[in-house]
Amino acid sequence: MMRGLDDDSHVKTRVSQYEALNNGKGYEIAKQLVASKIRGQNILLTKHSLKLRIIAFKEKIEVLETVDLESFRKRITGLEGKFRRGTMSKYSG
Repeated sequence: MMRGLDDDSHVKTRVSQYEALNNGKGYEIAKQLVASKIRGQNILLTKHSLKLRIIAFKEKIEVLETVDLESFRKRITGLEGKFRRGTMSKYSG
């Protein structure tokens, strides 16, 4: 869809993203997104009679510290990858 030159909705979105990062909401949103993805993968596994224990992953996500963005990003994507590898091993095993 083409937008007019005077459309600045993308600026409002970007400003909201920076505000979420500065006030800590961005970290909580990221935690919820990864936790939701893990829950969704677990539902898919359950449909195929495979189950992966997600409690430990959910607890690790909840207690992630939000000291700085780069270390937070590395830790949360690491947890997501670890869960995904466990999921893939369930399918191939």
